[in-house]
Amino acid sequence: MKKDNDLNKELLEYENLEKQLEVVLIQKHQLQLQLNEIKHAMDELKKTHGEVYRSTGSIMVKSNREEADKDLKDRKELIEMRLAGLAKSEEKMRTTVVEAQKSLQQRMKVLPEDFKKFLKNNSGKKFAVACHSKPDVDAVASAFAISRLFPGSVIVTPDEMNKGATLLCEKLNIKTQLIKKITRASFDGLIVTDVSNYTLLPEAREWHVVAVFDHHQAEGRDMKADNYFVDSGSPSTAELIATLLENKFDSDVAFALCCAIIADGARFKSARVNTFATLARLMEIAGGSYSEMLGYAEPEFDSDVKIAVLKAMQRVKFVYSAGYVVATSEVGMSESDSASLISEAADVAFVANWKDAEKETRISARARKNVIVPLHEVMAAVAKEVGGAGGGHAKAAGASLKCHSDVALAKCVEVFVRKAEGI
Repeated sequence: MKKDNDLNKELLEYENLEKQLEVVLIQKHQLQLQLNEIKHAMDELKKTHGEVYRSTGSIMVKSNREEADKDLKDRKELIEMRLAGLAKSEEKMRTTVVEAQKSLQQRMKVLPEDFKKFLKNNSGKKFAVACHSKPDVDAVASAFAISRLFPGSVIVTPDEMNKGATLLCEKLNIKTQLIKKITRASFDGLIVTDVSNYTLLPEAREWHVVAVFDHHQAEGRDMKADNYFVDSGSPSTAELIATLLENKFDSDVAFALCCAIIADGARFKSARVNTFATLARLMEIAGGSYSEMLGYAEPEFDSDVKIAVLKAMQRVKFVYSAGYVVATSEVGMSESDSASLISEAADVAFVANWKDAEKETRISARARKNVIVPLHEVMAAVAKEVGGAGGGHAKAAGASLKCHSDVALAKCVEVFVRKAEGI
């Protein structure tokens, strides 16, 4: 989609509204924690006889039971008043956010028309359709679907695919090539799927990028292209492409897109209404079962991956801050799988993998649904402070950082806690 200035402005305003709402939610969370502590202290005070101590700043002051009780009640009343005020602000802001979201969705309805114009303007052309580094099922399935629209086009990757993508390619006989081994002059340009920054696809800098298809948040988006088909609200790029194609695909493409929607949505944790409707429509065309598709979306770990994940769990360090259990670990591979499993117990997980050849640390970040701090913002902020690039989604994000893993992890925790505390 070729975004005009008005739509860019509206997207920016919507993102700012979301950030303002997140600040209110963080403040509520912190006040609720304080209120819980005060209630606990009042309960304990009822059981206490004789002298008590209460905190004043950074020191403890001797007090009597009546004074301590009055102080706690006053603090409780003040916090409850602030919470009531924030609740009203939250209600108003949620209404504003919903209205802005509806407005954006209405504007986004032009996407199919713009896509049709894009297809018409590029009819008969041949493209290299590229995925990001370490392509997953969503990236490969999306590239497969787009490549079918332009006969003679090829799917290219910067390096090896993950297991799910590899198995999917074997099943559907999807051919891929390394981007560094093809000749640019043989193609009319590059189409990019599931990525919109140069960090995860540096080879794109050398190409004329005709179009970008992506669903990640705007943080870190620096890739220049003629056309952008981006929906940050979509759980997967595959869902975005399936919506654009409007049933104009065969059973193989439908099967691939089904697997991608299941894989990138983490079993529908980030699904929206359209996700289920799209998947049902695709499954009918594909003729496959959910269990079969799940096998490609979430394939069984190989032994080396299982060992890497278990080692990551052995190395876990964690802190409890701002009401969250934040865990960190280091691995030599499979940082994404490790972060996902660690976050089943911790509220937030940051897992680092130092890449000696590139002299950078790859961070994979995951959060549980109760975490209101957007991880893509954390990753973008960390990258800005230490160098590199970061982004992704609110609950699943990543970064490539220009520092060693110990420094990177410490900065991740620092930035997350800072945001969680509303500083």
